Amino acid sequence: MQQDEALIAAIRDLPRHLDAARGCDWAALVEAIAGGSTYVLGRGPSWAMANEAALKFKETCQIHAESYSTAEVQHGPIAIVEPGFPALVFATGDAAEAGVAEAADALAKKGAEVFATTSLVQVATELPCVRTAHHLTDPVAAIVSFYSAVEQIARARGIDADRPRHLNKVTETV
Repeated sequence: MQQDEALIAAIRDLPRHLDAARGCDWAALVEAIAGGSTYVLGRGPSWAMANEAALKFKETCQIHAESYSTAEVQHGPIAIVEPGFPALVFATGDAAEAGVAEAADALAKKGAEVFATTSLVQVATELPCVRTAHHLTDPVAAIVSFYSAVEQIARARGIDADRPRHLNKVTETV
């Protein structure tokens, strides 16, 4: 981090932002994730959160979720998108945000039901999100909002997110 004062300040301020992120209402996403498959997209720091979200969809909701960068999805994976196909797009307040919003809108124009954490979308549905003071901490706040939503999705599917099928959440070292 090389003594990046803005980043250090943003990290120190994260607890306040994370509290606010827990209150973001992602009910629109919760209602849309009804099928068995979804895409989770991001770019740069938000792609790490897309990977985490795809994993949580699988382990807590038994939903097949694939994570791609917003550029990568255009080269093959887009072929399975059809009307109503759900997609979650994580964006941060960085130089890539406009491009991420454009990718979200392009997917929505193909009929996908796209939800994005940016106000720059025009066709996709904007999800409320908490922006921190730094683009590297924005994804952390976004994933907190996602965790609340994914728990609601699991419950709606009759799944106990704390007891995933076939998984042991405690690792024992012998």
